[in-house]
Amino acid sequence: MIEDAGRQAEVIAMPAAGRAGTRPDTIVDGGRLGGLTYRASSQRGLGHQEVGTPRQDAYLVRPTPDRRWLVGCVADGVSEGKLSHEAADIVCQETTVRLARGLTGLNLDRGPEAWAELVSRWPEVAAALPWSQIVQAANAALRRAAKTAVRQGLDRAGDAAGLAELESSWDDASARKVMSSTAVVFAVGAAAAADGGHPAVVAAVAGDSAALLLHGNEWEPLSAVKNDGVEIATTAVSPLPGPVRAAPQARILQPGQALVVITDGLGDPLGSGGGVVGRFLATMWRQPPDILSFAQHVGFYRKSFTDDRTAVAIWVQRP
Repeated sequence: MIEDAGRQAEVIAMPAAGRAGTRPDTIVDGGRLGGLTYRASSQRGLGHQEVGTPRQDAYLVRPTPDRRWLVGCVADGVSEGKLSHEAADIVCQETTVRLARGLTGLNLDRGPEAWAELVSRWPEVAAALPWSQIVQAANAALRRAAKTAVRQGLDRAGDAAGLAELESSWDDASARKVMSSTAVVFAVGAAAAADGGHPAVVAAVAGDSAALLLHGNEWEPLSAVKNDGVEIATTAVSPLPGPVRAAPQARILQPGQALVVITDGLGDPLGSGGGVVGRFLATMWRQPPDILSFAQHVGFYRKSFTDDRTAVAIWVQRP
C-alpha cells in the first residue's frame, strides 16, 4: 500500500475467460544474461478484476539466438477492442522477433573488437535497425488476426452479407475496433564495453506506455510522460494497427543503472518519478529484488489507480 488504498483491498476478483480459456491474472519472471539481470511482471488491475474482464497488458522478454542481446516489448491492449488482450500478445511477439532478427544481423563475429566498434557508434547503429519493418509486421499481424476473429464470428452466424462486406472494406480502423495495442520495444546488450557500459535502445512504437532510467534515487524519463504539463488529462492514444512511427533512443547503460519499461497502469501513478510512488519504487529497486517481491512492488495499492500494470526492469550489474 502507498498512502491511501481506499477500498481496493476489498475487491473480489471475478475470473476472466477469453477465447483461449482463462487468462492468468498475474505473470512474473526474471533471469540473468551476461552482465544483465531482469525482472518482469504483468498484472490484471482491480478495475478488470471487479468486472471479470481479462488482463489487457502483456510483455515478452527474449535473448537473441546468439545471446548477445536481451530484447523485449511491453504492450497495453486498448479497451476499444474486445480482443485487445490478444493484440498485446501479438504485438510483443512480432516486434521482438523482428528486433532480435535485426540485432542478430549485426556482424559481431569478430569478437571484442567488433563489440567495441559497435558501442563507439551505437546511436548510428540503433537508428539504422529495421524500425519501419517492425511497425509494419505488427500492423499486418493485428490486421490478419482481427479479420480472422471477425470472419469466424460471421461464419458461425451464417452471415453471408457480412462476410462479403468484410472482404471488401477491411482496414486499420476496422481492425482497431477488434484488436489494438500500445507498444514500447527495447534491447540491451549483454556484454559490457571497456568502460563497463552496455548499449541499449528503447523505441516508443505506439501509445502511452513508457520507459525510464533509474539510477540511485533518480528517475529519468526516456519517453514522453503522459499528461505532463497539461491542464486536462486525456486517455487518448494512437495505437497499432495504424500509421505510427517508432522513435528509438540509444543509450549506454552504466553499472548500477536500470532500464524500466512500463504500461500506463504503472506510469500514471509514477509520472516522472518525483512523487511518493517514484520514491517507493526507487528504494525497492536499487538492486534486483527476487521475482515475487518485484511482483508485489508492481502490485501496490493506491486509491484510484486500478488499471492493469506491467513492468520490465533490466539492471546492469556492478563489476
